[in-house]
Amino acid sequence: MEGLSRGVLLERMKEEYGSMLSTENSSIARSASTSRRIEAPESSCSPVPKLHQEAVSHEEHGCSGRCKVIVRRIMDQVRTETEQWSQMQEMLEQVREEMEELNSSRDFWEDRALDS
Repeated sequence: MEGLSRGVLLERMKEEYGSMLSTENSSIARSASTSRRIEAPESSCSPVPKLHQEAVSHEEHGCSGRCKVIVRRIMDQVRTETEQWSQMQEMLEQVREEMEELNSSRDFWEDRALDS
């Protein structure tokens, strides 16, 4: 969790998914620019704009699919890191308990040595 506050996760996401995101951004930009061109001739009876709109729509669904894949990967990674964090917390609690036992044992033997 400490790494999350320092932006390490964000950097790892940029490294892992940067190429996918840049591909999606260019796809979105291309889609946006082509959809702007379609807006004006909507009233025409030509079948070309409808086919073009279907292609744009298909492109947007492709982006949506890639986005879903990325989100799933991120969710899996968050689940994994959350589980690891929980395990680390359990181990830390065990170490604390053992340290308390060691301190009481040390105090006991120290008192016993002082008494003798």
